[in-house]
Amino acid sequence: MKSVDDVIILIKKYAGTEEVYPDTDINKDLNIYGDDFNDLLEEYSVIADVDMSEFLWYFHYKGEGWNFGDLIFRPPNKRVKRIKLTPQILYNFTLDGKWGIKYPKHSVPSIRYDIIGSVIVCAVLIILIFLNLK
Repeated sequence: MKSVDDVIILIKKYAGTEEVYPDTDINKDLNIYGDDFNDLLEEYSVIADVDMSEFLWYFHYKGEGWNFGDLIFRPPNKRVKRIKLTPQILYNFTLDGKWGIKYPKHSVPSIRYDIIGSVIVCAVLIILIFLNLK
């Protein structure tokens, strides 16, 4: 990528709007999150040849959809302070060829209890529906 405009062109593919500027907050202003943000960053890393091995998604956007487990257990993105990403920030990373954010010290469980909680709720609902059909 030769300029921030190249990053903006890529982001517009995912944004559904032409209103993308160097300082646009990709998550907050464009409502790109979850799988869409992940797809955007995968394409960005290939095109811009940026090493994303240090990237931590939960600092930048929420996961896809909603789950019942969120009511009891906080997902990773709610355990840290969000750090915005803009086209200018992404372009700056292309200059070094690597992800340039040094994340603050934090603690996120290795097990996603919020997802496990959702699976349990869904399983109970399916069992209850099945029992009511008999």
